Amino acid sequence: MSNLRDQMEVLAQGIATSARERKMAVGSSKAQTASMLQAFGRERAVMAEALKSSFAADHVGRSVNVCTMRANTGTMCEGFRQNHVRVRRSLRRKLAQSTEAVATFVASLRADFDKGRADFAKTHRHMAKAQRAGLAKDRRDRSREVAELVNDFHVSRGEMAQELAESLAQSTQEIRSQVSGLNRFRASLEKIREDAWVPRQIPNSLLAAQAGGAVRVPISAPSREPEERQKKTGKKKDDGR
Repeated sequence: MSNLRDQMEVLAQGIATSARERKMAVGSSKAQTASMLQAFGRERAVMAEALKSSFAADHVGRSVNVCTMRANTGTMCEGFRQNHVRVRRSLRRKLAQSTEAVATFVASLRADFDKGRADFAKTHRHMAKAQRAGLAKDRRDRSREVAELVNDFHVSRGEMAQELAESLAQSTQEIRSQVSGLNRFRASLEKIREDAWVPRQIPNSLLAAQAGGAVRVPISAPSREPEERQKKTGKKKDDGR
């Protein structure tokens, strides 16, 4: 029991000591906290004063800047308005000058176009007149050339027809002369046959052809043998006489 009592006393003393230490620690913490709060309050007050002074100076500076900006803005707006009026007047003047120049240029172009169209129409009329005259002259020349060619053709055809007629008449005369010679030759042969004397040099085919009268003599190259034979026969007859 004595041991338990001793332990309880020691425990009670420890609890009391611990309570005192906690109380002292809490008091120290309160004192430190109060000191920190006081220091924070003083620093906050100093900072607030500094911020107020800075804000006041900044407000004054901003007010000055705003006033300066307002003044500059007014000056700029006035300058812009004056420049706008000046530019507008200059643009109006230039537009009027440009419009006048364009109107003058358009009038000049129209005058040049009218002049060019008139010159073109005049040139076209002269060219058409010259072409009509040239075509008429060409037509007359061609008609004259065609008439000359037709006339030459008729003359050439007449001359050729005359030459052919003369050649045909000459050929006909020659053929008639040759046929007459052949007839005389046939008559002489018949007379010789009647006299019962037929020369061996004359073939029977020739005699048959002479008897039938079917001897063909070329017109382009007439044979001279009948004439020579006729001459020989004539000489023989003359000799016989």
